[in-house]
Amino acid sequence: MSKTSKEAAVKALMVIASYLGVTELASGDDAAEETTKVTVPSAKAIAKMKASEKKKLAATLGIEEDTEDDDRDTALNVLSVLANAEEGDEPELDDGDIKTTVVALGLKPSKKASDNAEALTTYMSELEVPAEETEEAADEEAADEETEEVADEEEEEEAPKKKGKKAKADADDEESEEEAEEEVEETEEEEDEAPKKKGKKSKSDDDEEEAEEEAEEEAAEESEDDAEELSDEAKAAIAKAVKATAPADQVKRLTAYNAAAEEEIEFDKKKPAAAYATLLAKLVDSEGKLAKWGKAYIKSVGEESGGYCCGLELKEVKVKVAKGEEAPTRGECVVTGKQFDFDGTDTFEEVESE
Repeated sequence: MSKTSKEAAVKALMVIASYLGVTELASGDDAAEETTKVTVPSAKAIAKMKASEKKKLAATLGIEEDTEDDDRDTALNVLSVLANAEEGDEPELDDGDIKTTVVALGLKPSKKASDNAEALTTYMSELEVPAEETEEAADEEAADEETEEVADEEEEEEAPKKKGKKAKADADDEESEEEAEEEVEETEEEEDEAPKKKGKKSKSDDDEEEAEEEAEEEAAEESEDDAEELSDEAKAAIAKAVKATAPADQVKRLTAYNAAAEEEIEFDKKKPAAAYATLLAKLVDSEGKLAKWGKAYIKSVGEESGGYCCGLELKEVKVKVAKGEEAPTRGECVVTGKQFDFDGTDTFEEVESE
């Protein structure tokens, strides 16, 4: 068993022990190993990582070595969202992504989404790495410092020789001191100009970031119907959901929506946040609350209301039942393919597709 598999197995055992109420587990080692908490980068930082860096982070977080790249990236994004969520917040995560993450971590997935979410939450609460890795890093840093000290000593030994040559050169150049002073003055003038140029560049970067934030806010305020304005609560929920969803998942959902919708939402794959906020505006239900991605909800359109999912109206599904039985009202999400039964009030229940 690889080191990664062993770590995942130990963590899976701890999840099971927690569920069964077992408080003490025997360790395979004689001495308890000191641990330190892992720092998980943000979803944006992970998106900018190289493949080798993602693999290294995945190994640290306990993701199986043989996990496919797409599933690994999904697992990294899910773990990042959970690790960086503010206390008390419930990040919006797709049930399928959570299940993918559970599998990638070497844990046994459940048919119930709630069980997978609970197992993942427990895993995150116990996510640790051996302290020895930290000690190795400290040893490497100490070795680097020692190398620098040796280099400094060699430079000091060479200093007298260089000093003699420099004295001779200074004596030969006494006649050109005035020219040297003029050069110094010119250099100082150039240095004075440098902060101004740098300041302009920084201002430009700040302006670009402000423009992106404004675009996201404006998109979050847009509604599917111009006559129907979103509540402040809905706008806040949309802005929060945009930040909690990894860019890769935003692109995935926008692509899926466009494949099923008559009118597509244009978006930039590198900066999908504004377009994703527009998509989320379509997920606001009749009560002004933001529905979760992949979940059915009631939406009012003009004077009519109906079942929707992922921003589009549910497709009616005919259900075969025994003679004398009443067929349920069933709809299918045209984006995800999930099917839901409507109870006649305001509640949908997901069912297995026939």
